[in-house]
Amino acid sequence: MTHLPDYIYRSVRKYSHLYIKPCGWLIVHPTLLLKGARILGRSFKDRRYLSTLPRSGTVYITSLLTVACDIADGGTGEYYFADNEWIYNTRILWPSVLSNFVATLKNGQPIHENFIMIAHHPIQKTDMFRVKSMKVVFTVRNIADQLESWLLHTFDEVSAQDEFIKQGYVERTISYFNYWGDFISGPGKTPEKDYVCVKYEDMLSDPLTNLLRIVRFWDLEIGMSALQSAVDMCTREKMESKIPADLLVSNKRVSIRDNRGGVFSEENTAYINRAIRDNLRHDFGYKY
Repeated sequence: MTHLPDYIYRSVRKYSHLYIKPCGWLIVHPTLLLKGARILGRSFKDRRYLSTLPRSGTVYITSLLTVACDIADGGTGEYYFADNEWIYNTRILWPSVLSNFVATLKNGQPIHENFIMIAHHPIQKTDMFRVKSMKVVFTVRNIADQLESWLLHTFDEVSAQDEFIKQGYVERTISYFNYWGDFISGPGKTPEKDYVCVKYEDMLSDPLTNLLRIVRFWDLEIGMSALQSAVDMCTREKMESKIPADLLVSNKRVSIRDNRGGVFSEENTAYINRAIRDNLRHDFGYKY
C-alpha cells in the first residue's frame, strides 16, 4: 500500500475546514448547495469584488450599498444593531473564502440579486476566484489614521500598541497598499473601467459622488433617489443613534473618535515612519 507523504496529511488536517467540511455540509443540504452555486455563478458573471483596508470605511460603504439596494427594490432600507453587528433587510455581501461563505448561507437571510464578494484582501485569504479577473473596488486611508483606529479597534487599549507593532499590523497595511498599487499598475488597468479606488476621506466628505462611482462601475441598477436616501439614512449620527449608549465606546463597527494623533509613542511612531519610508511602494497620493 502506498502512503502519502506526511506533509499532505498535515495540510489536509490544517485546511480541511476550508474545503472538506464546508463542501461536505453543502452536499447534505442540497437546497443550500443550489443556492450557493447560484450565488457563485452570479458573482463570477458580474465580477464584483470589494476589498477594504481595515478601519477604512468598510461598514459605511457596505451599509450604503445594502440600504440603497433594499430601497431600490421597494424596501424600507431600515437596519438595526444587534450582537455587535448591523442587521439589514437583505444581504448583498458574500465572503470570498469558502468556509465563511458556507457560514453565511446558514444564516438564512434574504439574498439580494446584487451579489458582491468582499474581503480585507490581501490581509485575508481569497480562495474562490482569481482577483485579476474581477472588477475590483478597493479602499485606502491615510496610514497614520488607519493604524490608530486599527489599534483601538483590535486591542481596545492604547497601552497595547507594542503588541500591535510586534504582531505586524503595520506591515499588513503596507502590504495592502503595495498589493493594490501593483495591481492597478499592471498592463491594461484603467481607473473607473477595470478598478475603482475609494479614499476613505473622500467617501466621508462626498459619499453620494463616491457611491455613484461604485454603482456605475458595477452596473448596479440603483437610481439617484435610492442612493440619496441611503446616504441620508447612513450618516454617522444616525448609525450612532442605533447603538445602545453603553456600547458606544466598546462597539467594533462605528468609530466615535474625533481627535487624531498622539496615540503611538515616539518610539512606535518612528518605527511606523521608518517602515513606510523603507517599504511603501505606492502611497496613493498621501504624504508621509
